[in-house]
Amino acid sequence: MRVTRLDICGAPVEGDCSTVVSSGFVSVSMTDNVEAPDEFKVKNAAGEYCFAPIRTRPLLNWIEVSMQFCLVDPEMFELVTGSPVITDDSTPVDAIGFATDSDTYASAKFALEVWTNLADADCDAEGPRYGYLLLPFLKEGTVGDITIENGPVSFTVNAITAPGTEWGVGPYDVIIDANGDPSPLLSALPATRHRQWMLTRLAPPDVECGCQPLVIPSL
Repeated sequence: MRVTRLDICGAPVEGDCSTVVSSGFVSVSMTDNVEAPDEFKVKNAAGEYCFAPIRTRPLLNWIEVSMQFCLVDPEMFELVTGSPVITDDSTPVDAIGFATDSDTYASAKFALEVWTNLADADCDAEGPRYGYLLLPFLKEGTVGDITIENGPVSFTVNAITAPGTEWGVGPYDVIIDANGDPSPLLSALPATRHRQWMLTRLAPPDVECGCQPLVIPSL
């Protein structure tokens, strides 16, 4: 997965600590939070409909996202929750932990990309393909219940999607275009986009330790 820091408007943020690529997660689950449709049905005195029943379409409020991590990366947790990073006194400093603080609780805005393997990837004559999931605007990241016991400790972060993304085509190459070159998304995401699934022949980025800089290319 790759996590990218966003500003309050949902646009990627350039900076020295704006993106983290990690394989230290177990799962990403998603549940659509949907507003139930309205139904209009009126019967006359004979028990017959005065007009054909009308039902509005369901409306998407947001997508509830739960991410389970098996490795603790303090800088990634800061990106997805706003939790302050605890550092040591080395030069340059190393992140050694994170804190829960009421001033920054659930304050982070971030984008999430996830790559998946495909069952038929080795049978494709044109080379391997990957599943690519993009959640371009997530907010309100919180750490779920934590249990310390005689066993592995895992962390769960819960967040919700938001409308109004300014991801555009994104700051990264994620597909191979018709010329065979790495390319960002071919069209900018509309502000109403909460989730996008697609196939890609471009391999996922390499895992890197800790937070990495992001420079947004000019288009």
